[in-house]
Amino acid sequence: MFQQNSFYLQVDLTNPKTASPFFPRSSSSSSSIYPTVETENLIAEEPNTTQAMENVLVTIPGAILHLTGKDSSMHLASGDLTITNLGEGNKVVVVLAHVRDEVQWSLAKDVAVVKLDQTHYFFTLQVPHKQAENGFKVLNYGLTMAEKGQEKVLKELDRVMAKYSFLSKEKV
Repeated sequence: MFQQNSFYLQVDLTNPKTASPFFPRSSSSSSSIYPTVETENLIAEEPNTTQAMENVLVTIPGAILHLTGKDSSMHLASGDLTITNLGEGNKVVVVLAHVRDEVQWSLAKDVAVVKLDQTHYFFTLQVPHKQAENGFKVLNYGLTMAEKGQEKVLKELDRVMAKYSFLSKEKV
């Protein structure tokens, strides 16, 4: 008879040991280019990531925050002063102080904090500023808290300030 020529590759399937991903063997242990996954014993593993954490170090009710200048001061916020640390796993990334959600600033060893008396603190922060001659503008904040009944929490505030900022104590 007449035999046609094909333009396609012809695979000889007469060899039973041929292992091709396109033509698997007829036996139960078929070969494949993809690995076999056993779904019966799968255990959901947690990804290798650390958890973000937020830890409240101290909260003091009744704080008043002022922005102070040479001749005047401006009231910025009143309410709870909360100092929290944010981090990943066991590592602290930043320590933030904020009065309510109105004003927030970070504490660091280069942030000067002066304790004037039992209930008054003074913060000096340098913030980037384009028009300043050294590229920074100095901001001064005054923080006042009610003392009555808060002696224990004010001592904790001193401990936190000493650990996370440059705290000095002055008598006024």
